[in-house]
Amino acid sequence: MATLDRITESLLNSFIEQEQLQHLKAHEAFEHFAAFSVIAPKLHESLATDDVAVGHGSTPGIDSLAIVTNGALISSPDELDELTKSGSSIDVDFYFIQSKTSGKFEGARMADFADEVRSFFQSADVHASLQEAKELTTKLLSLGMRLKRNPTCHMYYVTPGRWNDDPFLQKKIATSVERLEDTNMFSKVLFTPVGANQLQDMYRAAHSKTEVNFTFSSKVTLPKIEGVQQSYIGVLPGSQFLQIIRDVDGDLRRGIFEDNVRDFQGSNNPVNAKIRTSIETSGDRFSVLNNGVTIVAKAATVLGDDFTLEDFQIVNGCQTSNVLFEARESLTDVTIPVRIIVTQDDSIATQITDATNSQSQVKTEDLYSLLQFQRKLEAFFATYSEPERLYYERRSQQYRAISTTPRSRVVTRAQLVKSFASVFLDEPNRASRYYSTLYSVLGERLFNDDHELESYYAAAVALFRSEALFRSGVLKNELKPVRYHLLQAVRHLVSGNKLEPFNSAAQKRAAASFATLLWNPTHSESIFAAAAKVVVDASDGNELTRDFSKLATFTKRVAEEAAAARALLQSESWILT
Repeated sequence: MATLDRITESLLNSFIEQEQLQHLKAHEAFEHFAAFSVIAPKLHESLATDDVAVGHGSTPGIDSLAIVTNGALISSPDELDELTKSGSSIDVDFYFIQSKTSGKFEGARMADFADEVRSFFQSADVHASLQEAKELTTKLLSLGMRLKRNPTCHMYYVTPGRWNDDPFLQKKIATSVERLEDTNMFSKVLFTPVGANQLQDMYRAAHSKTEVNFTFSSKVTLPKIEGVQQSYIGVLPGSQFLQIIRDVDGDLRRGIFEDNVRDFQGSNNPVNAKIRTSIETSGDRFSVLNNGVTIVAKAATVLGDDFTLEDFQIVNGCQTSNVLFEARESLTDVTIPVRIIVTQDDSIATQITDATNSQSQVKTEDLYSLLQFQRKLEAFFATYSEPERLYYERRSQQYRAISTTPRSRVVTRAQLVKSFASVFLDEPNRASRYYSTLYSVLGERLFNDDHELESYYAAAVALFRSEALFRSGVLKNELKPVRYHLLQAVRHLVSGNKLEPFNSAAQKRAAASFATLLWNPTHSESIFAAAAKVVVDASDGNELTRDFSKLATFTKRVAEEAAAARALLQSESWILT
């Protein structure tokens, strides 16, 4: 590995510490560092780089691969199935990364990288580590009219060296891009060489709070409101509104719609079709035909008409914003009604979100993320001190700009739903579903206001410990397709198959004891080793694949094998009675 400059080395070391990747070899850590720097800013959920690393084994040319649909990372055909059920159109981006620690941009290797990417799309025979991504890709490309456009293919060649626009290398890149464009599979093909300076900027951007600059001339300042630092109402020209909803690459900032509750319902949705029509036929009257957009920000700097917003969300107007983005070439005469509220008070932000969404036909279940229960969970997780501290990410990327927060200890809503379903609801076979669909399937079985919080924390601890054991190699990668069944087995081994009601004091005590055992490193390794044996025995010799993990019969067998194993392990100190 080439000697890194001091700044890159410092950022890499910080990343390794935050992600707890000390067990990786130097070049492997650099691959994860590059993947995080490139992909994390494109997602509206936190990124675990293990989910995109494909460079292990003998994979030639590709170290990381991410398939991003509508701003979310998906890794299986099952997740795609759940996404397509929503009826919305799908935006697809492929991200391929090759990381070299040599410090040099080598034309032959850059060309080889692009050839491997082309082979991934055109060849039926791919490396085993790419097989699942290949199956997902095949399914994605068969969606036809469900795709908003042909996918975009992004290739990043990353080294800690210096990129100086070498004409020979530029020609190599152009040839590689042209060969992929000739497949007629993509709306756009991009090859980005990333040197040390660019990598440093990208890593910092992945940590930065969302910040935008725009000009807001046609506005009125609202009277002082308790708990609100600043508030404005007015109209924004289309060009200035795009400054808010697009990132530096011109892509839609999908993460700013998290608090709007509902995802984009698609261009073919009747209401959205009417919005598009009004833009194209009555653009100069759009501001009186549309209810507009409400933005809630944590901070704002205002100098005359020049605005800078930090850490903001569009809490009402997701549909309008998405349609405006799709029609961005037709916004010359369009102005958009906009309200901007700046407040540090989360309860006020929630009231604004609730009120603005309640004015439209938003279903009650769509507002689950706004319930006080979510805030209670966040606060409850914060009551624990190191080394038992986990961070519940109630809002997308809320810990992104806090460099002291180890990302490996951040638990997203999706992760909590899946782990709780696996540990306490015996539904690990459903955990591969797109999490919003999984939530709707589970319904009132989780996030009930009267539930004690210890069970949710315990499920998060089980997930955290399993991921740490996978990273350290104690748990073998072959078990990853059935990782949620491991969580099911762990609970059955430790606590048995009987559960008390989640609102009971008995379950509160049991969950707290369960979490305490898992925090003990010796107990944890022993418990997960026993759980791994249970899962393997329950498979009856079948290959542990994602498809196999979906079988309800397998889930039942895991519970049965765990009960039998528990009976034989009564002498273990980690058995709870």
